[in-house]
Amino acid sequence: LQPTASSNSCAGGSVTYTVAANSGAGNQVFSWTLNGGAALIDGTQASGAIVSGAATASITISNITASEGGTYIASISNSCGTTVASNAAVLNINTTATITTHPVSSTLCAGSNAVFFVAATGGNLKYQWRLNGSDLINGGLISGVTTPTLTLGNTNPFDAASYDVVVTNACPTTATSNAAVLTVNTDPTVNAPPTAVSQCPGTSAVFTVGASGGSLHYQWRVNGLNMVNE
Repeated sequence: LQPTASSNSCAGGSVTYTVAANSGAGNQVFSWTLNGGAALIDGTQASGAIVSGAATASITISNITASEGGTYIASISNSCGTTVASNAAVLNINTTATITTHPVSSTLCAGSNAVFFVAATGGNLKYQWRLNGSDLINGGLISGVTTPTLTLGNTNPFDAASYDVVVTNACPTTATSNAAVLTVNTDPTVNAPPTAVSQCPGTSAVFTVGASGGSLHYQWRVNGLNMVNE
């Protein structure tokens, strides 16, 4: 009987590995090692984890910390002086889900693609992107809602909103990113063109234009040529 080849545990959890060997002689002696180090002993470890059964066929590690992650191997010897080693059992420690890179706000022109990215640590992570606090689903021009990268295709003013992502793992822990605001600028539109005026020489003429489109810039012209301030 060999120990489980690989297992996962959350910090603070516990795991048990069991081994058995067929031997022609009795008086089997068991010992367990972590990452090829000295034989483990029962009791509270320097990390705060608790080991029991270190000299038996079943070892249990509880109150696990990151220090307990690694490769466990059992050695079995008997009265004939024969010693055999088990297959390796790898313990992976899932840590708290933590966001290391938050999505960034973006300003785009209508028709462009918007891409938001998040980076997180914690092991066995799951992602859920949200729009103004409501879960998004894949479909149409929206993709990647359960991955680190969210893509919105062919954006329009209706896509302008606040986007964030909730990251969870198996421990379970939850981390929510900062909100990234998407601003979508449309093509400029003149809503109120300037009107003609008649002025006497030496007086001031004022022209006003009304326009929409977001992040607008203006350049007045006379007879088709750009004007400059004087």
